[in-house]
Amino acid sequence: MVLGFITMISEGSMYLFVVFWSPAIISASKEDGIPGSPPFGVIFASFMTAMMLGSQISSQLMVSPPSREDSSPTPSLSSSPSTEPQNPSYDFDHISVSRSSCLLTILLFLGSMSLTCAVVFPTTLPTLWAFCVYEFSIGLYYPNMGVLKSVLIHDKDRAGVYALFRLPLNCFVVAGLAFTTDCLLYTSDAAD
Repeated sequence: MVLGFITMISEGSMYLFVVFWSPAIISASKEDGIPGSPPFGVIFASFMTAMMLGSQISSQLMVSPPSREDSSPTPSLSSSPSTEPQNPSYDFDHISVSRSSCLLTILLFLGSMSLTCAVVFPTTLPTLWAFCVYEFSIGLYYPNMGVLKSVLIHDKDRAGVYALFRLPLNCFVVAGLAFTTDCLLYTSDAAD
């Protein structure tokens, strides 16, 4: 139940962000008196870079530390060093649910604070940086939520549970879009 609620709020916010980020940037540019339209391609690339950085950091946080047996040097019969690459272990059985849930708590707080900063400081640079921090938190969200879902939801029940998660998520997004008029104001201002 809690996992479904977190999914609804987090992913619903992300879907609403997809709709509202460009009108927010346009409004912040007008607030600063910047003529012309913002460089949306560069801004979007910044968002994707922040998301990728969050995902990469998350993958590094989820790597299981080497055990004592793995870290001890082993004698080698050959004088040449091993040329086999050392790949990190991604065995989710050893990753605790508490680590992922703790990371999710921190990043959901970080994401909500970044969106709050975009509202409190509605100028161009603070809004852009706040949105990049939000995208960074989204990059951290998906791998950690994937770990929690894989541990907490059995394989045979996964399709049904995910379908149940989608119903309140879609209702949340539709309600968010239905109860706002700001997007219509921004798009009508941009068309003028």
